Amino acid sequence: LYALVDHSGEILNIPGQPYYRKWWPNGSGRYMENLFYTDSGRIARIAEYSDKELKVKNGLYLTFHSNGMMKDSGYYVNNKKQGVHAGWYEDGEQYYMKKYKDDIPVDTCYTFMSDGQLASVSITDSLGNGLYQQYRSGGKVLLIGRLLGGNRNGIWQLKREDGSKRMEINYLKDSITQTICFDTDG
Repeated sequence: LYALVDHSGEILNIPGQPYYRKWWPNGSGRYMENLFYTDSGRIARIAEYSDKELKVKNGLYLTFHSNGMMKDSGYYVNNKKQGVHAGWYEDGEQYYMKKYKDDIPVDTCYTFMSDGQLASVSITDSLGNGLYQQYRSGGKVLLIGRLLGGNRNGIWQLKREDGSKRMEINYLKDSITQTICFDTDG
């Protein structure tokens, strides 16, 4: 089955791909998409788009692991993340919880290791300006730096297990401009 059109939309099954897709107009000027895993028939994605080509995400966007567990949940407006987005590992443990405004992480955002330990946290204002920290297993700081408009900016420090500086990385709008490495004596 390569392509089939039915009353509720179009079903596409592309040879060699692990998914098949069904989409249809939802009656409010948007298009709904359901993407399924070919081998199991389980849902892989539910999404809402504003265009028939299914390129501009506009509305609910959910993805699922192949075992059927929720993977990601969020909302888009004109292809930009808006509001609370959350993610989970295959076993159902929380992977991340982030709030977005115009595709920029804002407020307090968290990521977690698969064992539930905190992996990173960012605390920003409504423009995405603030602080970011990443942690090692056990809770020690691995990386720390500032965010400007949701991008890494300024000097970031990569820490050793003992907390001493291993490297300083200077960023300008998420691009590295300079790095300085430190030996164990500092």
